Amino acid sequence: MKQSTNNLLIILLLVCLSLLNVCLSSENDHDTNFYYNEFPLSSGARCLDGSKYGAYFSKGYGSGKYSIVFAFWGGGGCLGRDRDGVLQQCFDRSKTFLGSSTFWPKTPISEAPSKFGLLSGIPEVNPNFYNWNRIDIPYCDGLGHSGYIEKPINFKDSDLYFRGQENVLVALQWAFSQIGTDYLENFVVTGCSAGGGATFAWSQYITDYLFKLNSKAKVFGIADSGFFIDHINQNTKDHDFLLKMEQSFKIANSEITPINNVCINDHKGQEYLCIFAETISDYIKIPFLMLQPGYDSWQINNILGENCINKGSISDCSNDQQINIQEYKQAQNNLVKKVLAKKTNFAVWCPACLTHCWTEDNFYNKSWAVPDASGNTINVAIEKFMKAGMEQTGNRDMDDEVDWPDVLMAKKRVVSKFLIKIYLY
Repeated sequence: MKQSTNNLLIILLLVCLSLLNVCLSSENDHDTNFYYNEFPLSSGARCLDGSKYGAYFSKGYGSGKYSIVFAFWGGGGCLGRDRDGVLQQCFDRSKTFLGSSTFWPKTPISEAPSKFGLLSGIPEVNPNFYNWNRIDIPYCDGLGHSGYIEKPINFKDSDLYFRGQENVLVALQWAFSQIGTDYLENFVVTGCSAGGGATFAWSQYITDYLFKLNSKAKVFGIADSGFFIDHINQNTKDHDFLLKMEQSFKIANSEITPINNVCINDHKGQEYLCIFAETISDYIKIPFLMLQPGYDSWQINNILGENCINKGSISDCSNDQQINIQEYKQAQNNLVKKVLAKKTNFAVWCPACLTHCWTEDNFYNKSWAVPDASGNTINVAIEKFMKAGMEQTGNRDMDDEVDWPDVLMAKKRVVSKFLIKIYLY
């Protein structure tokens, strides 16, 4: 009898261990690969070279099963001071992965093609969204995920298709279909560089579109290095970037009305201003977090026109160049603070660092914190931002007056002060 009892206990123990292994397996063994979905030409979506457009998807699980992070690719844009200059840039891009889907991976891959940190499936790298439905939105229209022209423009015996707006709309409808809008709980619009600019442009449109289908879903915007500003270029001695953006805007929107009609109506004759974050932010009503470097390396090179950056430092820049860079940084920060003063739904994480787009490692690297050595990394800032938005706890101000020793300056002669005012829902 005793032997039988012991055998029974052993059997029960083995069954329990087996069930435990099944539970642990189902909890930890998730397919976190990204799968490519190609849209038919009949959808209207296309890349610059006319190739089919598509997007990448990794299915969510656990607490993230009914939430989506929708990330726009970055990658500059077709920038020219006249129409032919824009078309030449687009022609060149059409021969690359930023203008043709023929270069994109079509088989399952372990990480998003953009390698954007907020799309990582590793909890240690991306603790806020690792188990969400993660969608990578490629960029191949050349004009900032915007605009639509029905017929291609022929340039140098090649047809160039401009379908940025249609690409996003098709991808958006497909994204909603992956889990069903009735079940959707949270939707984060994000992206880096041109993708950060698209986050500003598309966030409110996506919110309004979604709320018609599910008014209970919560939408958030997180723009990485997408706060581009107008400034005098040191080479051209004029507003070079503004002129280039105006040319791109005219081409992209020659046949359609841009997605934010209210902004367009408020800026008659200067509709292109609705491309800029400082303008479009007036029309964004959802919780919105700006991840913006104090010294944006792409902007310093391409907008300010100071090309002296070397290995993430400006120590090789002349004294005059360093002064220009410091003034540019201050101009950006003044505009950011202006947005924060007007918009209680906006927040910012802005260390005085020289970079553009935070790499995957920097999303959890404690060396990048505001203030320095505080532990307030990007992921911590995002966690606080998301929690406040979900709980709708009301305004919350976090004021840090930080004396930033400018370690990037060769002579360390400038101490930069940036009052970081973080508004959280």
